[in-house]
Amino acid sequence: MKDIFIPREQWEEYDLTKSMDAVLTPRKRGAWIYYGFWPLLMAISFSKKAPELPPQKGLRLWPRVYVWDRLGKGEEEEGKGWTRVGSAPRKRLGVLEVRDGEYYKSWGDTTKNQRNRWLKMSESMYEVVEVPREEFFLEYKKSSTCKKVGKDIAKRIMKGMTGRDGAKELRVHYLLARKREGGEVRAGIAYELATLSTNTHYSVGFLKEREEKDPVMTGLLMEWIERARKKGYTYFNFGSFWKEGDPKSWKGYSSFKLKYGVKMYDLPQSLVKVRW
Repeated sequence: MKDIFIPREQWEEYDLTKSMDAVLTPRKRGAWIYYGFWPLLMAISFSKKAPELPPQKGLRLWPRVYVWDRLGKGEEEEGKGWTRVGSAPRKRLGVLEVRDGEYYKSWGDTTKNQRNRWLKMSESMYEVVEVPREEFFLEYKKSSTCKKVGKDIAKRIMKGMTGRDGAKELRVHYLLARKREGGEVRAGIAYELATLSTNTHYSVGFLKEREEKDPVMTGLLMEWIERARKKGYTYFNFGSFWKEGDPKSWKGYSSFKLKYGVKMYDLPQSLVKVRW
């Protein structure tokens, strides 16, 4: 497997159409994913080098917007004629690189204490189990996290996860932290494993109670890291982090994830071309 960091959207086996709304009629052709409906027709490509626009066929009365989402900065030099969208990074990712079993040494004192608490609690109070997607979503819908994001966003998250889970090229795992006595679920996370590189992605997580006092989320993140590390995975993508222009509500969870020794990885602005 390739041992370099690759954002999930640019995994070779990742198919964005699996998690897009059906009303947009997404379809993949070559390097492009087409979607939208009249009068807004879009196409997007995730690549390191400037993708070639497909040949124009016939006369069109409305434009199509082509979007190139780049892997790194400076790649626009290979793509003349493209227009940059905005000045801020299109996305800020937090990535933890794990080469051995002592990955937690880069954590802050508070997070290390949570790790130690979890190690003691997991011996007698809690267990982490892998469950089917349906069981995971059933618990997710009852969580304070789901209530906070709202029904519409929660439905989109679950629909996207379901679509990607149905693709044979990806491996999606669902973990729950529950009490040993009584089986009460306190938190859960889902993560995806690449099949062609040493990348893994934190997809969604939830807490049953917003003010959970026990370090169950730390325990689940540790379980994700340990399970994937033992299979040879190196790059742990904790997902999007807050940046200027993002909703303020993102700040709290971004601050929480920063405690796990992640390094920021900014994806450059999208580049666009409009073809009439």
